[in-house]
Amino acid sequence: MSPLTAIVVCFIILVILVLSMLLINRINQAQRFEKNGYPITFGARIAKFRTVTRHLESERFQEALDSCNKFVERNPKQAVAHWLRGAAHSALKNHQAALADFSKSIELEPQIAGYYRERGVAFESAGDAPMALSDFIRATELKPDFAEAFFEMGYAYIRIEKYPEAKDAFTKAIELSPRTSRYYEGRSKAYLEMQDYERALLDANKIIEFNSYNVSVYLIRALISARSKNYEDALANYRKALEISPQNALAYNDQGVTYVQMNDFAAALESFNKVIEFESDNARAYSNRGSVYAKMKDYESAKADLARSLEIDPRYPMAIYNMANVLAAENQVATACEWLKRAILLRRSLFQFVQDDEDFAFIRNTPEFKALLDEMKEV
Repeated sequence: MSPLTAIVVCFIILVILVLSMLLINRINQAQRFEKNGYPITFGARIAKFRTVTRHLESERFQEALDSCNKFVERNPKQAVAHWLRGAAHSALKNHQAALADFSKSIELEPQIAGYYRERGVAFESAGDAPMALSDFIRATELKPDFAEAFFEMGYAYIRIEKYPEAKDAFTKAIELSPRTSRYYEGRSKAYLEMQDYERALLDANKIIEFNSYNVSVYLIRALISARSKNYEDALANYRKALEISPQNALAYNDQGVTYVQMNDFAAALESFNKVIEFESDNARAYSNRGSVYAKMKDYESAKADLARSLEIDPRYPMAIYNMANVLAAENQVATACEWLKRAILLRRSLFQFVQDDEDFAFIRNTPEFKALLDEMKEV
């Protein structure tokens, strides 16, 4: 073989290898899109929006949005353009704008399951779990093997406190994708809320088979121990979680809740302070710290924290509930009952909780409180 022939042969082989790699990448991309509820041709359709996708991948979300606006102006009936702009709005936490764009995508192409899942996630981010659930259900109707939609459906059910339904949704996701650890994590949380601690622990331990350094395993174990009032075991699991992830805000938050259950309010404050140090916009952490200040009878600090929590999330039920607690402690019974009503309307399980909560014992026999219970029974 002459040198020229050898060069030509090598060049042809190189071209074949490159084309093969490109083909494999296209096939993998098509499979990823199909798995997430989109047509296998979806990758080719978004190829024309490379500028937008590059901005999204590099987290330049405002630039992505600016580019999307131009595409939508030129092609207002391009469902993919609205879908991409919805993704940019979601990343920027423009929830209503994201919902509008995902809805437009659905209007233009109502048979694509992935659009419903994306809108469901946007509804969740906007705090509307029932609407999110409706979209996840529709996504699984269009694509019965849509594991991720069943997974999201499970969490939507948890948010509306339908735990057996959540368990069933997570189980379906596991059946479709048995090697995905997040699905076991979700089902473990559903079992936890159903007070089926044995099965919750089995699922938590299953996650270790995939990754023994998964922080979620230890957080779930800790919650199981705390619910069983085995507080020292719970704290040991939180310490393990924090060894793996020293700045894990959720671990510090749940650790703080356990310290509250142990009546160790100083330690609880330290934990909630850590959460706020790492996540200054964490509504739950401010609400929890406000609750601790209330237990310590520092009502001004409590109200400041609860106000901050509600500034971040005006519909956060526990912040509203804890504010009612502070107002009741200050003997503002009528106002406290108004706040309690708001909390119960947002989270129905608080109706039973407030009847057993010793923090409200001293107003339980007041006419205002009795009237509240009578009214809420009818809701």
